[in-house]
Amino acid sequence: MNRPGYANNRSYHYRPGYWSGYRSNYGFGLGYGSSGYRRYGYYPRYHYRRYAYRPWVWTTFGGVSAWIGYNSLAPVVYNYSVSDGYIYNNGDQVAPVTVYESQADQIADSVPPPEDAAEWMPAGVFAIVPQGTKDVDVTVQLAVGKNGAIAGTYFKKEGNITLPLQGAIDEAKQRVAWKIGEEDPITMETGLDSLTRDKSTVIIYFSDGVSEIWDMLRVDQETARLAQQELNQDELKNELLGSHQELNQIVNDVWKDYLELPESMSSNTSIVELETVIKNYQQIQLDSKYHMVTNRPEFQQTFQLLQEYLKELQQQKVQELQQKLPAPPAAAQPELVAPKPATAARESN
Repeated sequence: MNRPGYANNRSYHYRPGYWSGYRSNYGFGLGYGSSGYRRYGYYPRYHYRRYAYRPWVWTTFGGVSAWIGYNSLAPVVYNYSVSDGYIYNNGDQVAPVTVYESQADQIADSVPPPEDAAEWMPAGVFAIVPQGTKDVDVTVQLAVGKNGAIAGTYFKKEGNITLPLQGAIDEAKQRVAWKIGEEDPITMETGLDSLTRDKSTVIIYFSDGVSEIWDMLRVDQETARLAQQELNQDELKNELLGSHQELNQIVNDVWKDYLELPESMSSNTSIVELETVIKNYQQIQLDSKYHMVTNRPEFQQTFQLLQEYLKELQQQKVQELQQKLPAPPAAAQPELVAPKPATAARESN
C-alpha cells in the first residue's frame, strides 16, 4: 500500500472538491471499479452509519475514558519524534522503532470491534498531515468502542481511496493504534489524549518499513458536519447508479431508454431533470399492465433511491437558500406615548 498523503485544520487548506466525487478502486468486495458502478460491495461510509450519522462529534478525555471504563485516569500526553531508529516522546527516548511498531500492531489487533451501534462513541474527524505541510489529502474518522476498540474510515483524496480502519486502545500506556485496509495494511498510532485535542502527533508505520511522524489535526465540527452531508449524498447517488445498472440488465433497449437516468448524474443533477425521470417511473408504477417490470426488485430499488436522492437535493437547495438569506432589518421600536397627568380630571370634579 502506498503512503497516505497530506492533511488540515482551520489554518490548513482543503482543495476544492475534497469531500466529494471519489470512489475507491481498492479491492473490497465488488466495490466500484473502472468498469462501472456495482450494487454490492464496500461502501465508503459504512462506518459513518454505525454512529447515527454523527461522526463529526468531538469528545473530551473525561468523556472517552469514562465511556471505556477507565475511571480516574490522568491523561498521558504523547508528542512523538523519530531519530536514529528510535521513538522519542517529548524528547525522551522510548524504544527502537521496530519494537514500538511491533507493539502497535499487537495493540491494534487486541480487541474485536463491537457489532452493536450503541457500543460506539464518535471521536471526530481528523486530518493527518506531514509536518510542515498545509494542503489536506488524508483524513480519518474515528470512533471508540466501549470495550476499547477503535474503528472508522480513512479517506485519501489523491487516488480517491476510501478504506476501513480498525484498532484498539492500550489502557496501561494509553496508546491508540489502528490499521488501515486489509491487504498490506499500514498502522497509525497516537495517544488517547490526542483524540480530544485540536492538534497532536501520530506515528505512521508504512508497509515498506519506514516510520514517520505526522501532525494530527481535529477538523472543526461544522466543517465535518457539512462534509458528512455531502458524503451521504454522494453515496446515495452511487447506490442509485449501481441499482440502475442492475435494472438495465433485465430490460430491453426500449425500456432502457424509457427508464434512463439524467445524463448529468455524472456531474451535477438538476432537480427538474430528476423530477422528469421520476414521473416516468411513477407512470408505469400506477399501471398494472407493467407489473412485469414494476414488480421486479431492481425496479423497486431504483425507484426508491430516485425518490430519496431527489429529497436529498431538495433539502440541499433549501439549506443553500437559507444560507443566502440576508439578515433581517432591525425591528422598529414602538413609539412610547406618555399618559396624560390625572390632575386635570380631578380638578374638573
